[in-house]
Amino acid sequence: MKKTAMAAFFGAALPNTSHADCCEVSITEMTFASAINATEITAFLMDQGYGCTATRMPYDTSPALTLLSMNNELEIVTELWVSSAGDACGKPKADGVMENVVKALEPGKVEAWWSPAYSAENHPELNRTQGKLTRKVSFQTDQMRALLTWQGKGNSSTAEATVHFLQGDKKTWTG
Repeated sequence: MKKTAMAAFFGAALPNTSHADCCEVSITEMTFASAINATEITAFLMDQGYGCTATRMPYDTSPALTLLSMNNELEIVTELWVSSAGDACGKPKADGVMENVVKALEPGKVEAWWSPAYSAENHPELNRTQGKLTRKVSFQTDQMRALLTWQGKGNSSTAEATVHFLQGDKKTWTG
């Protein structure tokens, strides 16, 4: 059985192979800044430190974790917020398919919802999780309401900021 390793924040889902066997690994390429940095650093280390070629694969957190736990085709998950992944991490870890290997941003990491500054100023209730959830009726479409409902189930992405982005809002955001 191929064994993978996963970090609590930057995940390294590495195959259980010797240095000589390691020539190609698949690595997540996510779209947010911290994951991009982690991908580049991890790819560099795999190349320079282990002589492996890191093939970047575009994924988001949930699909990457699903693929990792289902068939081990994905070998390195560069960023994963375990608290947001919930039970999706439990079974692969219990089965010995994944293990935590590193916490790259300790101390100082922040898992949060981020709101545009003007929203936080004009609607102080949005500075609290419950306030965000009670405002979901403010959004016009079913998709936007579904996004907020999904956000309320523990995902770490920013529902309101995503909605503003989708609406073309370019104003400054704050956390």
